[in-house]
Amino acid sequence: MKTVSLLALALLVPAVAAHAADTPSRWAVTAGMASVNQHGDNLVPVAMDPSWPRGTEVEASDDGSAATLGLSWYINQNLAIELWGAGSARSQVEVDIENGPDINVASYRTQPLAVSLQYHFHDVLPGIGQHVTPFVGLGWHQTKVSSIKADADGYRGLDIEDGNGLAASAGVDVALGQRWFVRGDVRYLRWDSQSRVGNTVLAKGDMDTLSYGASIGLRF
Repeated sequence: MKTVSLLALALLVPAVAAHAADTPSRWAVTAGMASVNQHGDNLVPVAMDPSWPRGTEVEASDDGSAATLGLSWYINQNLAIELWGAGSARSQVEVDIENGPDINVASYRTQPLAVSLQYHFHDVLPGIGQHVTPFVGLGWHQTKVSSIKADADGYRGLDIEDGNGLAASAGVDVALGQRWFVRGDVRYLRWDSQSRVGNTVLAKGDMDTLSYGASIGLRF
């Protein structure tokens, strides 16, 4: 009886291992970098001073880069729920004085966190569909505004509200093997916010964030 049991176990272990190898990975993690571009209304409005020389401009620097992390759970080979976040990206507003020193008005950082439902188009590209997988996603995000610094008169004590709204994404995964892959994606975040100094509202804005990212991923 013991010999029969050992024989059955010896036959069962390879079968279980083969089944596990054939079972699709339910989880995926990605890590990379993204170029983050803020668009939309100006949350730090600046009135032009008549004493400033001709050619003076108000400049808003809203393009930065940030590290990204993503975690996905695959419902099946096509549908996945993704949690994605990026490190903080810096935005700055300054006055570029013609033939003079610039005036730093304010700076702040934004950091988004999004959850979305993705659809992965497996086997849609004849010949390479097993290695190249486009995807689209739609969900919701929360963008945190932090590290607010305001040096100019009239802006000290500046506060900018966090925002939330629609999150959309599109990209492509390229398999490097059974588990590893590289990803390129574009993400769009729509949100609204407002800025204030004390009890005075400076601006209300509809914001659009575009990020262009590249990352490496692992299925497990």
